[in-house]
Amino acid sequence: MFPRSSGVLLPIFSLPARFGMGDMGPAALEFLELLHAGGQSIWQVLPPGPVAQGNSPYSTYSAFAGNPLLISPEFLLRDGLISVELLQEQDLDRTAQRENRVCYDSRRTNMEQVLKFALETFRSQGDSELARQFQQFREENSHWLTDFALFETLSLQYQTSDWTLWPDKLASRDQEEILAVTRDWSDDIESSEFRQFLFHKQWQDVRSRAAELGIKIYGDMPIFVAADSVDVWTHQEEFFLDDRGRPTVVAGVPPDYFSETGQKWGNPLYRWDRMAENGYQWWKARFQKALQDFDILRLDHFRGFESYWEVPAEAETAIDGVWKAGPGDSLFQAVFDDPAAMPIVAEDLGLITDEVHGLRDRLAFPGMRVMQFGFDSHDDRFHRPDSYPEHCFAYTGTHDNDTSMGWLIGRREAGTTHVLDDFIHSSDRPEHWEMVELVLNSNANTAIIPLQDLLGYDSSARINVPGEPTGNWAWQCPASVFSKDVVQQLRSLTETARRLPQQA
Repeated sequence: MFPRSSGVLLPIFSLPARFGMGDMGPAALEFLELLHAGGQSIWQVLPPGPVAQGNSPYSTYSAFAGNPLLISPEFLLRDGLISVELLQEQDLDRTAQRENRVCYDSRRTNMEQVLKFALETFRSQGDSELARQFQQFREENSHWLTDFALFETLSLQYQTSDWTLWPDKLASRDQEEILAVTRDWSDDIESSEFRQFLFHKQWQDVRSRAAELGIKIYGDMPIFVAADSVDVWTHQEEFFLDDRGRPTVVAGVPPDYFSETGQKWGNPLYRWDRMAENGYQWWKARFQKALQDFDILRLDHFRGFESYWEVPAEAETAIDGVWKAGPGDSLFQAVFDDPAAMPIVAEDLGLITDEVHGLRDRLAFPGMRVMQFGFDSHDDRFHRPDSYPEHCFAYTGTHDNDTSMGWLIGRREAGTTHVLDDFIHSSDRPEHWEMVELVLNSNANTAIIPLQDLLGYDSSARINVPGEPTGNWAWQCPASVFSKDVVQQLRSLTETARRLPQQA
């Protein structure tokens, strides 16, 4: 299932791009070529769903849909759906571009214009091969697409995705009212469906090129969904909600490495008992879609399937939460004939108990080891590269960590490198390569390195600071950072570590 290999973590939105945000265009295909040249077998991305708040890919308003902001304008031009003039008119936040930050506001404004133009062009073409592909997409994905497109349309009409603020009959999904608005706003609904079709089409192009190069796409499934999501709106009986549809308890984590007060995420919590009654149908559909979109799937916050931190919705922080039992084995046994045969990775970081380890091991999912967590004391070797087991995914750091150079600099400033000094030496070789090499040379079958760590970037290139509500998910890789020397060095270290595809 997981031969000895390695790969790189880079969010799609962080790819270099001409138009203010990484997307599924030429830069994505170029990145695949660079991974191939560097001897890599895996590209790990963050969840590509439509974001609900704070631009976080872990807070989306659909567990099934894609983010239209990731659609490539350049490939829409290639496919004859927009004009050269429109492409050249894109106005960006130049300050953000200079600072290598994603221009979210500019991108939203511009993509609204671009996608509207693309739809008008598509409609003018009448019966075409693209029209037939669109119709096939609608039919094959109707189980989620129909509700999603209506939800997105209603969110625009009422200027809020908080469906509890919509008219009562729509909030409660009165079927006569649903049929009426579906007829009245059919054009807007088709527009939403068409954007999902374009996302799907471009994503499949990326998947196809990756497969040709022998590269697996490693995706990520957030365990929870946003309160303002189509999933909660359409399955209200399966969440802990009051009679107005608002969460009574929400998800989070207790105080940990990242936060002294814990993290109150705010996602509504599942009523696992009710989900079990219908055989976990929503989860079955969700896993099926995810495993169509990705070759490998990481289950974010895996510990929540064993037990989860329940926080009162009105609480200011997550300190006053309590642990509640999750579905455990029953969910995975209901969804899969043989969970051990699935390409699934358990994100088992944080406060992990023997019961969580037991669930992971019974399912035979590999867990995660993170180098940055391995050097607090001589006795705690769990995350130290020289103690990794084969059956795990090893990282220098994840999207929630500081970059490895930022982390190293911070530890030196704090005078806490007494364990690390035995592994990182002040030599003529750059220190970020030493840290990369520690993970690549470990026993872990799979090693994943964030792109920033290959480039030796400091904390300014960090993706996310957990618990910070703003300023995250915005780092964008500068163009042409993958020099020939970087690619050759990565390939050399990968070969020495016996992780090249032909070696596996």
